[in-house]
Amino acid sequence: KNALSLNLQFKQSTTINDGLTRPEDYLAFIGSKMHTYGHMLISLREAIDRQKTPETFWLGLFKKLYHPENSRQRRLINSLSHKNIPKPLPEDLAEELYGKELYLSVSQLETFYADPYSHFLIYGLRLKERQIQELTPIESGIFYHDALDLISRQIVSLDRDLVSISKEELHHVTQDIFELLLESNKYRLAQSSHRMNFIFNQLSKTVENMVWSMIHQAKRTKYRVNKTELVFGQLGQEKGITGLSLPLNNNRKLHLRGKVDRIDTFQEGKQLYAGIVDYKSSDTTFNYQSIYYGLMLQMITYLDTVITFSEDIFDQKAKGIGAFYSTIKNHYVDLKKIGNKNLEEELLKNYKLDGL
Repeated sequence: KNALSLNLQFKQSTTINDGLTRPEDYLAFIGSKMHTYGHMLISLREAIDRQKTPETFWLGLFKKLYHPENSRQRRLINSLSHKNIPKPLPEDLAEELYGKELYLSVSQLETFYADPYSHFLIYGLRLKERQIQELTPIESGIFYHDALDLISRQIVSLDRDLVSISKEELHHVTQDIFELLLESNKYRLAQSSHRMNFIFNQLSKTVENMVWSMIHQAKRTKYRVNKTELVFGQLGQEKGITGLSLPLNNNRKLHLRGKVDRIDTFQEGKQLYAGIVDYKSSDTTFNYQSIYYGLMLQMITYLDTVITFSEDIFDQKAKGIGAFYSTIKNHYVDLKKIGNKNLEEELLKNYKLDGL
């Protein structure tokens, strides 16, 4: 009767054989009330999955132990017939979670297209993992961005062309920036142990090599760094230039926000050309299929934003030259394979930009 009232789908024609032939064999499964309840649930679950009737012992135990007024027991038994099928959020609940107007970063959009449920947990319910004292890939990425931003600004403040910076001068500039960052509260983790201090020193060397590659790239092009860490939309407490807004159903809008890592420009007569560079801490390749499925929207959205609002950024209209990924990592070459080739040139090949 209890099984029928809970809609447990047992097939009455055959009985599942659990290999236990004598009544005393079942005594091995009897212990505390919850321990016994657990074994009973496993047997009932197996019978439902195989569409057979459980052994008489487990059915009798079910009738003896199950008390519908007990909420804990009721939840456990209901789990046997529960189907975890996702349902769309009601419109009023979605509005309470996300607001009437959506203000999202491009990476949040990419998270939604990659896994809507993760997007719901992170940005709807605002769940966060418990913080532990370690250097995560995200924190390493933040350090890279902060260091590159400050170094680029420092070089610009020197009123020097990037190509005129020697390796010794670069080393002095980068060391000053690294000391400033590592002494700040934001990166106090670097001083927590010798191991962490070593890791941050390695990150600093990676950044210095990255800037060294930028200097060599500047020798082969007329484009120069114009802006770094350009904020658009409302990003936390920072209010940047206007961001793109996209219409949604029911007269609502999606307002994009974000931060462009780097903008390179070149002036040809009266025409300004601008392109963006997006720093990545792992190898990233431009992929049209990923763009189509909404998994790689960040770079082209940043370029669209810069070109659309170029007059606000540069006080003149700009044309786009491209959007590129730049990987921040220490590159190595196999000395046995390069033969008589120039070591510096072989290393520089690893810093080649990839993009549109």
